[in-house]
Amino acid sequence: MRTILVDKVLLKAVKDQVDDLFDTRRISPDKGLEDLIGTDGYKQKKRKEYVQTIIDKYPDIIAASPNGIIDLIKEFEEILPVEKISKKFWEPIVKALKYKELRNKEYLEKLNLLDVKTCFYCNAQLAVVIDKANIDAEGEYIDDDEKKATFELDHIYPKSKYPFLATSFFNLIPCCSICNKAKSNSNTFISDVFVEDQAMDVYKFYLDPSTESNYWISQKSDDIDFDFRHTGGDDSKLEEYNKYFQIQSIYSTQKDIIEELLQVKKFFDESHKAGILEDFQKLGLDDEHFERVLIGTYTEPEKIYLRPLSKFRQDIARDLNLIG
Repeated sequence: MRTILVDKVLLKAVKDQVDDLFDTRRISPDKGLEDLIGTDGYKQKKRKEYVQTIIDKYPDIIAASPNGIIDLIKEFEEILPVEKISKKFWEPIVKALKYKELRNKEYLEKLNLLDVKTCFYCNAQLAVVIDKANIDAEGEYIDDDEKKATFELDHIYPKSKYPFLATSFFNLIPCCSICNKAKSNSNTFISDVFVEDQAMDVYKFYLDPSTESNYWISQKSDDIDFDFRHTGGDDSKLEEYNKYFQIQSIYSTQKDIIEELLQVKKFFDESHKAGILEDFQKLGLDDEHFERVLIGTYTEPEKIYLRPLSKFRQDIARDLNLIG
């Protein structure tokens, strides 16, 4: 719903973390990939070259910036086009890259660099899932202190099409399991995730201008109307986003949130707000803390992925002039 800015600070932090993988933990896919070369399915010259290029460039691949990923895709496409990559070809590569091991042991901590805890696509749910290893064959929970919740991750560029990017940091984004399954191996929304210039809202919620008066006349949630739109007015992209993730349908079940915000606006008139804000300031808290309490979540656009439903609350609260 909002792009994530990849600045120099984040790029350096990711590179430092990746260097740690190789220097202190000595995680390298070289042997696994080298074992593939010469086996059935990898004897052909271009396929060998594809795997060898992963080996040669792996440290750069895993830490590649979003723009760097685009350059790598062009390079690998010249070796072996996407349409020639079969399941028998890509699955052993992903296994050799140790995606599953990295996901469970390394990326849980490293993805905290992104400040993303909710589903990137719907923002309606946490992107945290229970490790299936915690459940035994009978469906009983295994009490094991070593097991913990982990992120559900989506490959922005699907690993079935771009297996060399299976463990690339900026090819992974936390999401909920429902959106992950819905998106599947589509790479339709790649330009809406990471950017290296300026973060922006791609989609927004808008409160219908007549809703406020209509609601206070009837005091029924049925009279609450809002729209979900593409900020650039691209209706085809909006239609596709809704087709995959059903955003309008999901949030239509959350009109009680808008009711709460309408009630907050009525209760906290400007004079009332001024008095409470003065009390907040006495506690060493500022306007930002007050507005956060007022709408029940973070108010900064870049923090929407820290808590479910934050995008919805922020957009509607701004339409009601509850926050700036």
